[in-house]
Amino acid sequence: MKGRIITWLLFPCIIMAITTTGCAKHSVNGDKALAVFSDFSFAGSGVPHDFIAKDGQLDNTKVIAHGDASLSLPKNTAVRTQYVFHYRGRLNRYDLGISELPTRLKQEGMQDVEAPRSARDMMLLYIGGPLFRITFRQGTHQGMIFTQICRDFKTDYVLVYLN
Repeated sequence: MKGRIITWLLFPCIIMAITTTGCAKHSVNGDKALAVFSDFSFAGSGVPHDFIAKDGQLDNTKVIAHGDASLSLPKNTAVRTQYVFHYRGRLNRYDLGISELPTRLKQEGMQDVEAPRSARDMMLLYIGGPLFRITFRQGTHQGMIFTQICRDFKTDYVLVYLN
């Protein structure tokens, strides 16, 4: 009888511990990668339903639904959440991918930054290109910035932390 009472008393504590730690999104410390996009407009964030492809790799062909209006930046970033930006500045997309974004990442303390070295390292599209991917590490988190063509042939710049 005493064992059942203890079990009933501990059961809610165990359930609460599982639900608050096991399924929580992992936050990324600091918002250093968000600072890279200081002259971009933030269009939205969210977790795509099919984030990981069947082969276990990130499916960077899909971007979450978002608007065109400039929104306030989130206070924190989370793993496996896409943060979508639009660029309205003067630099062309080649310069952004080859030099500007990698330089900004390094200035914010990101490590192991791998970016296209020339236009040959980018996917060149007839309309809307080029597409590129930049990978980096922030502490124990692997991050990526990739581009994708949005409606009206605008370019989405997507920040995502993989782990």
